[in-house]
Amino acid sequence: MPRSLSLGNGNMLVCLDSRASVRDFYFPYVGLENHVATRHTHRVGVLVDGDLKWLSHPSWKVSINCDRDTFVGNTKAVNEDLNIDLSISDVVYNEKNIFLRKVKIYNKSDRRREVKLYFGQEFELYESHRGDTAYFDPQDNSIIHYKGRRVFLIGGIQDEKSFDDYTTGIFEI
Repeated sequence: MPRSLSLGNGNMLVCLDSRASVRDFYFPYVGLENHVATRHTHRVGVLVDGDLKWLSHPSWKVSINCDRDTFVGNTKAVNEDLNIDLSISDVVYNEKNIFLRKVKIYNKSDRRREVKLYFGQEFELYESHRGDTAYFDPQDNSIIHYKGRRVFLIGGIQDEKSFDDYTTGIFEI
């Protein structure tokens, strides 16, 4: 499957598909150890009025491109059924091995609504599905995925608060 966006810094390469899902996450060498692998994905979803739609759902119109003369990816996602627009900026930091996603949510409805943003990670560390571990760290308000020498920290901030809903567990069973 072709990739719509590739971002990297020499040690880390993150590739997104046409629905803004992370399909490749190479670290610590570009081309080796794809920690997402071919059958998994890191996806984005939006819950509005009890209706959860992942960006892979056909109701989303998604366009991806880059800022001119930068290494910043920009995704615009519009869902007319939900009356929601998303603007996502993606970057792999050039001096550290950090992948950043900034999401702005636009409520196109004429009324105030609660909107929840979901990020679903499906890591396959060391390109092996056995022994992956994840837990919530309450001290840093983050989710830690690890196996052996590979450790990935997942965090989020909104209005100076960390995320308030999470789950870890087995997937694909």
